Amino acid sequence: MNKISFSIALILLVCCPIVFAQNERVDKYVWEKQNDGNYGCKYDGDGGHIDLFEKGKIIQILDGNTIIFKGEKGQKRKVKLIAVDSDANEKKAKTFLEESALNKDAELTYSSSQSNSKNVNGIIEINGKDINRLMLELGLVKYKDSKVYQISYFNDCVYFRTEDKARSGKLGIWAK
Repeated sequence: MNKISFSIALILLVCCPIVFAQNERVDKYVWEKQNDGNYGCKYDGDGGHIDLFEKGKIIQILDGNTIIFKGEKGQKRKVKLIAVDSDANEKKAKTFLEESALNKDAELTYSSSQSNSKNVNGIIEINGKDINRLMLELGLVKYKDSKVYQISYFNDCVYFRTEDKARSGKLGIWAK
């Protein structure tokens, strides 16, 4: 095992031991340019699962965890934010998205299994900041368990631990 692989494995082991036990494939990711010109990341050996990355703009906020994303090539997608449940704080979560994301340039990450769909589950980044994680960090939303094919084990672990920190810090919805 090379140093990078060992480092990634060590991070996963420390971050979330249960996740590590479920997924020992942590060291061989491949970046590929897709037919549409966007880039994707796939684990070498997982049967072809690829995360797709698309640049564009957030053009509408539907609720506290759903947005409309318009890609650079004009395609529109309804995006449900992965690992985010805004039911407990819908109004504040929607206001946060309107103030921090609406009409901003963004990057969307989603599973290749949804590549032909106008409705996807994804992660939104604005200026390199993961909005899904930020909402969890501020205690605006609760963590929602994701399906394995929608999110990496590592991100799932990070989101879970981010909510835990907000909860223990009594932030947002956890202030009570």
